[in-house]
Amino acid sequence: MHERLKMNSEHSTPTVGRGPLFTLSLSLASSKVERKGLPAKGFLLIALLVIAALAGCGGLSGPKDFSAPLQEWVEQQQYSSWEAFRGPGEKAPRRPDGLTLGNRHIFAGIGCSTEDLSQIEPLFGDEKSLRALASPLTLTIEKGNEALPLAKLDEQRLRRVESTSIAVSESKSADFLVTTVDYAPTGEDLNCLVRLVLVSNEGEKEEFGLTFSSALGDLKQENSSTITAGRLGIISDHRLRLEEEGISAVKINLGSIPKGESRSAAIVFVPARDAQKMQEGLDQAKKIVLQDPLGVLETTRKEWEDWRGQVKVSSGKEKLDDLIDSILCLIRSHIGFEAIHTGSLRYPHTRAWVRDNYWVQRALLEAGLAQEAKLNLDFFFSAWKESGLCSYYEISTRRGEPYGNPRVELPHYLVLMVRDAEKMAGVDAKPYWPMVKGCLEGAGMAENGLQPINADETWLLAAGIDQLDYVLDNSLLLIASSEYGANLAGRVGDGESAQKFGDLAKKARQAAESSFFSSRLGRFTIARAGSGSSDRGMDEFPNAGVLARPVIFALYPADDPRIRTGLLHAWRDLFDIKKGLRAYSRSNVVDGGTPGYFLYAASEARLPVSHLLVNRTMLIFCSATGNVWELQSVVDPKWGLEKRRLWDSAVLLMGLLKYCRLQDSIPPYTDQPPVESAVQLITQAKSGPAILEQNSPNHARELVTQLARHFGAKQMMGEWSGTLPYYSGHVILISPTLPHPLKIDASRPGGDNYYICKSKVPIAFAKDRLLVWVKNRGDVFADLRGLEYDLFRAAIPVRDPAAFPDSDLKLLSPRFARGSLGSAEVKITCDKPIPMPGAGEDEESQSAQFSMELSGHSAARASSVLEISSKKDDPLAGAVLSVSAHGGPKALAKVEVAFPPGYWVVEARGLDSKWDRTTDPIDEIHRKDGSRVFVFQIHLGPGVDKSFNFRLTRPGTIEVPE
Repeated sequence: MHERLKMNSEHSTPTVGRGPLFTLSLSLASSKVERKGLPAKGFLLIALLVIAALAGCGGLSGPKDFSAPLQEWVEQQQYSSWEAFRGPGEKAPRRPDGLTLGNRHIFAGIGCSTEDLSQIEPLFGDEKSLRALASPLTLTIEKGNEALPLAKLDEQRLRRVESTSIAVSESKSADFLVTTVDYAPTGEDLNCLVRLVLVSNEGEKEEFGLTFSSALGDLKQENSSTITAGRLGIISDHRLRLEEEGISAVKINLGSIPKGESRSAAIVFVPARDAQKMQEGLDQAKKIVLQDPLGVLETTRKEWEDWRGQVKVSSGKEKLDDLIDSILCLIRSHIGFEAIHTGSLRYPHTRAWVRDNYWVQRALLEAGLAQEAKLNLDFFFSAWKESGLCSYYEISTRRGEPYGNPRVELPHYLVLMVRDAEKMAGVDAKPYWPMVKGCLEGAGMAENGLQPINADETWLLAAGIDQLDYVLDNSLLLIASSEYGANLAGRVGDGESAQKFGDLAKKARQAAESSFFSSRLGRFTIARAGSGSSDRGMDEFPNAGVLARPVIFALYPADDPRIRTGLLHAWRDLFDIKKGLRAYSRSNVVDGGTPGYFLYAASEARLPVSHLLVNRTMLIFCSATGNVWELQSVVDPKWGLEKRRLWDSAVLLMGLLKYCRLQDSIPPYTDQPPVESAVQLITQAKSGPAILEQNSPNHARELVTQLARHFGAKQMMGEWSGTLPYYSGHVILISPTLPHPLKIDASRPGGDNYYICKSKVPIAFAKDRLLVWVKNRGDVFADLRGLEYDLFRAAIPVRDPAAFPDSDLKLLSPRFARGSLGSAEVKITCDKPIPMPGAGEDEESQSAQFSMELSGHSAARASSVLEISSKKDDPLAGAVLSVSAHGGPKALAKVEVAFPPGYWVVEARGLDSKWDRTTDPIDEIHRKDGSRVFVFQIHLGPGVDKSFNFRLTRPGTIEVPE
């Protein structure tokens, strides 16, 4: 591709001499404008002589237009499926976000405004040591005498070239299109940001212009193609001309553009700390970039592709793979020559923070990027030797200062940097022993062996109690770092330190287990007020990020019942079935890293909810181009604090990589209807289901509480004594082992955790009673959510055994309703009028509604847009309803499918993917009359073929075979 692009560029047509000039103007807010050149007297004569000389040697033949090969390059790229888009009439893009890009010198934000997807802000350069833009750099197009800011154009789109941080934005009006390609060259040591501009005229021949606006300080016209503004140099392959001093507009003459044609320009921004560096950067950019801007672009793309090729991971899902790709590219844009820059859009890139950089290094190690991870470790080692323990270090000087209590968190993160690098990348840890020893010797620990709060912002956002005494997180850090320190001390021959740090680790572990573990809850709590060891004073909020730490720091195995129970409790608090992610039960705000922490631990523990967390929440939680913010609201996705947050996005990457590599070994998650159907299914007697337990009081209590809380049914709980209780009703037995003297036929399971019991028990088993044994593994949430499904799958219709001799008929079964099954209602609503089902051949409408009988084979062809059909399936399913959308004009359609009361939807999924409530239904509504509505959102258009299947049944009474 490189050679083809160069060839096309060489044969492009000059733009000068084609008629009225097409101008690209660069307007820079300035307090002063200086011009270099001659006085007005005699200027014209000399200028003509210069022009003649240039014309004689071909210098004024005009810049080579590369619009055709640039357009070809843009069209040929593979793009991430994550993008930001603003359509006609929208004030801000959906899921506003933007892109960050860079090389080791440069860091820039593109399209991070909610109004302008082509805006540049910020721009850090010269090894990211300075911010060259004091305000956003925006674009305005001039068409004739009319000025049109790109932010107000009808349609804007921002995309990222796959496996790179190259940004492509498109701003479209009715009769012109402006395409910008932004990249920071990586093939050479270039301190610059390159913007390639492509203007396509789709209207009548007209003069245009583009204006770049920002507050940059003093402007100087260095020569015809170079302007400097404070710490920023601007060069182009076209002439730059400053206009009136009060306007500070820089114009690039491209010539007029006839209808159907395009013109191109290359603009390079060079940030620098002083005049010498500025000139060096400008000279190098002229020599390399302006000589072949497309060649440098392609070299940059290839270099990015090679770098991304080091990370071998695939989820099998485009959206998820692109999310991982996006975060990797985000992280790389922060990597400098000596350190990883923890700055962001709002914060300077001159510092590296201990806690932030620990998690970024951990993500790099999880990705297998050992070189970048070691760069981080070596920087902090040198900074520690220079300045001791600090919360952050200035990258240029290695100096910093501590925040809060530096002895209870910071030293442990530095030690764990060494541990992780050795464990995951094979880095020799012995040279770093002085830092490990120094940090642990300076670590603080209370007399009771616990760690107090750091007093930074980490805990104060989600505190259930006044967490000013002791927190689990810092205690876990102390345990992990001191256990590693003792091990490393032994290997370097420091026996005294090995004993000292070993004792420290033992005391800290014992203190954490006695002070933070609640036997009543069956899990660790995240903090406590006071130094006692009872449940009193504990913070019982199951913070998902904290309860994942024992697994992340490898302090407890993921299958430890205490850890597993904690994760399941955290999941219920983290996830809201209607709203999605949340920080905790009393908040709709979630910090960006929480899902990543939890996914890492849940995947390691092989929890089926990992699938749901990824597919239903993370792919919504992340922003448009694939990353997370510092804080987000699940109610308002456009609300957040620091955009494209490095630390939180890195933690998300950790979890996603762990999940992708383990997903095949994680049991599938079955997204079940609410538990009330199970309650209705097993509750016949007035007393309600009896919940009996053996050696599992917490598990049984949780199950009872959940059932009672949701449905207000009377629940009873007692211990298994070997006999059934005197009251009538169905019984659920919960125990880790089969209760004596109960015997269960293992060939009749209701699932991995449940068995339907029909074996003899000490008293008569009446026909109206159902006995279910639930094997307790501590998976309270999983047991509760799966109960309904397992009961149903173990049951088939009761029929005449003579006619159906299949042995499976001996199992319990619901009886399916006979006769009419009622009708499903299907409604489609579009965001604009289109040829709609129910309308005439030439009529258009925005909505239509259909009714479909569920009692047999039937179908309705609804124009070219919607088709619905129904048929009877095998007895287990009862009926199948299919809804299909085909082709049609482009439109966003909402499809609502309503089922009559009494139905249980066994399966509801798209035919083109697994049932996934992220990409399939956007809502599930339960009406008061017992009916249920599934709501889908579909993008219609040419070539669209989207189908949904609903497998339905209508359970009746439960009967127990003899």
